[in-house]
Amino acid sequence: MTSIKSNLRADERVVYVATMHWFYYVAPVLIILFGLMMTPANHDPLGNALGTFLILAGVAALVMRWLEVKSTEIVITNRKAAFQKGIISKVSCDLLLDKCDTINIVEPFWGRIMGYGTLLVTTNGMNGHKFRYVRNPQAFMSAIHNQLKK
Repeated sequence: MTSIKSNLRADERVVYVATMHWFYYVAPVLIILFGLMMTPANHDPLGNALGTFLILAGVAALVMRWLEVKSTEIVITNRKAAFQKGIISKVSCDLLLDKCDTINIVEPFWGRIMGYGTLLVTTNGMNGHKFRYVRNPQAFMSAIHNQLKK
């Protein structure tokens, strides 16, 4: 959270930090496991090649997702919601809380069970900013509502 913290105004303080849920890693891990199961079971070269390909693709996806999780910052201050993600190219957005129009939360079946969801925050007349696999999205929405009440 160093980038967002360094850009805070003097009268601003962080009230909530959202993180991405570990469930974001499940798909690449399943691909790796499927590749591992295929490789020793097949005695033909095509099956071994496919298993090896799945393992490499799963590892690449896992590394990419890990980098995305490590480079994503979602913070609520007493004045704004600040979002930032990216390593080489960055996308960042500061949404003033008093201009916040809607906060949509989408929790799929597994999201309800495991405690993650997708956040879509929009301000007056602007496109929404979507953040997937956010841990405890209800707490995020509550933190915004608590700041708007003050």
